[in-house]
Amino acid sequence: MVAVPVIVGSLGRIPLGALTDRYGGRIVFALLSFAAIAPVLFLAATTSYPALLAGGLLLGPAGASFAVGVPFVSAWFPPERRGFTLGVYGMGNIGTAISGFLTPRIASSVGRPWPFLVVAVGLAAAGLAFLLVGRDAPGRSSATDPFMTRFKAALRLAVRPATGTAPGRSGPPADRRRRGSACSPSSRSWTLPAGDAGVRDGVLP
Repeated sequence: MVAVPVIVGSLGRIPLGALTDRYGGRIVFALLSFAAIAPVLFLAATTSYPALLAGGLLLGPAGASFAVGVPFVSAWFPPERRGFTLGVYGMGNIGTAISGFLTPRIASSVGRPWPFLVVAVGLAAAGLAFLLVGRDAPGRSSATDPFMTRFKAALRLAVRPATGTAPGRSGPPADRRRRGSACSPSSRSWTLPAGDAGVRDGVLP
């Protein structure tokens, strides 16, 4: 039962990420928050195992919100600050721990439906906040290619073979490195087949 929303959320990151590329994080995050309210209220009103599975299935896409938030947040900061920024954003996962700590206590104190009602109110507040005060980063460009075109291009993403020694490094020619990994008994150092230059030059074929 716990696995159902996790699996759906993992798969849902692909289409939600594509929608974010097209329409921006502000709209997608707001709509996702509002859409998650219905399954949360459904779970508050049901207790049967099949119904809980169905509710988890419907709630799963909300777990893919990370694919919306990461491009939304990172677009506001230069590359040299995005690691720290995304680290702060990722701290939102602490909500899972807080939920696990508070949910049983709220349910035992005021009734089982109340934790779900609290979450529904929070989702509504988050959706309204994104609509009213949320802004996409200035200069954001929207994706115009169809989803399947971009999806196939991502599947074809490859690492270009090295054609020489990486700048600032010395070593054997790339054609020798591509023939296989070699280990020097004296230095105990490994030479990778593709070389440093090829690893950095990921391109779309």
